[in-house]
Formats: sequence, C-alpha cells, structure tokens
Amino acid sequence: MHTAHFIGVWFGGRFSPAYAAAKAALISHSKTLAVALAPRKIRVNVIAPGSIEFANGLWDTFRHNNPDFYATVLGTIPWGRMGTPEEVANAALFLVSDRANWITGV
Repeated sequence: MHTAHFIGVWFGGRFSPAYAAAKAALISHSKTLAVALAPRKIRVNVIAPGSIEFANGLWDTFRHNNPDFYATVLGTIPWGRMGTPEEVANAALFLVSDRANWITGV
C-alpha cells in the first residue's frame, strides 16, 4: 500500500470515510483470519497494491486527461512511478508459493 493509501486508511485524509473504513476493515479482517486459521495451516494475506497503471485504466486516463493530478499522486509514491499489473502478479505468486509458507497476516 503506498503512502497516500496508508494515510487514507489510518488517518483519514483525502479519501472518503467509507473508503478508509472499508479498507481498514479488510486489513483488520485479514489479520484476524490469519490468526484464527494459522493452527489449520491456512495462510491469509492481503495485497493492497495502491496505484497500478495499465492501458485504458484509471491512472492511464488521469495521465492523459488530468496530468496535474497524475503528477501530484506520482509525487507521493517513493519509487516515483506507478506500479504495473505484472508487479502485483509477482507479489501474489510469491505469497501463494512455498517460499512464503511462513508469511501470514501481512
């Protein structure tokens, strides 16, 4: 979760109260499930990738139609760029692999 989303979830900010509450609830629910299901060797993790750009997606549209807003959001991302669907897929593949067999509640 990039910085802007983290701030939105935990401290309010520019996101709607419903968005912040829903995202915080999902994170809390996943952590609770992880603890409850760990004795059964079931892992629970959440991927909250933040700003992911792909052709004709939301961020691609902003980049073309509202470049100032796009640049502002880009300035909040430590890497200085949007993520890619492939990077999210790589994280998901890692979490379901045996290499992540000790990771739960993240």
